[in-house]
Amino acid sequence: MANWVTGKVIQVRYWTDTLISLVVHAPIDKFTAGQFAKLALEIDGERIQRAYSYVNSPQDPNLEFYLVTVPEGKLSPRLAALTVGDELLVTEQASGFFVLEEVPSANTLWMLSTGTAIGPFLSILQLGDDLDRFENIVLVHAVRYARDLSYLPLMEQLAERYQGNCVSKLLSAVKTI
Repeated sequence: MANWVTGKVIQVRYWTDTLISLVVHAPIDKFTAGQFAKLALEIDGERIQRAYSYVNSPQDPNLEFYLVTVPEGKLSPRLAALTVGDELLVTEQASGFFVLEEVPSANTLWMLSTGTAIGPFLSILQLGDDLDRFENIVLVHAVRYARDLSYLPLMEQLAERYQGNCVSKLLSAVKTI
């Protein structure tokens, strides 16, 4: 059973009407870039929880989560309504094996994501550990609309940081009827 700690919202970024980032301060155990935590709120006497990947580097003292608001969802609309100073529950220990140590060495590291699944890749790239074993890093991020490229400035900073070894490919498609 998961151990829960109380986190405090220190920043909310509303990227679009459905995409938000929550920055939370919480006393969690050390995590590995690429892992996820569960966030929860007590709603009508029931703990509603969902898994969200860390966007931040494990070295960052604050935790960042990128999420899409599902209008009929039990949790995401409530998370989207949080404001600075509000509290939520965070699992003390991270979970997941979507980590760089599970990836065999290769010439090129391919990172393919859609929507909010960019989070673990940004966590890995911000930390930067163990990336020197790849000659090239290719990050492909697909979204429905250009406005959904919430982390484009960070992606550009990371491409600059890796001096040509990291190539970002951004894809967006507009639906037409």
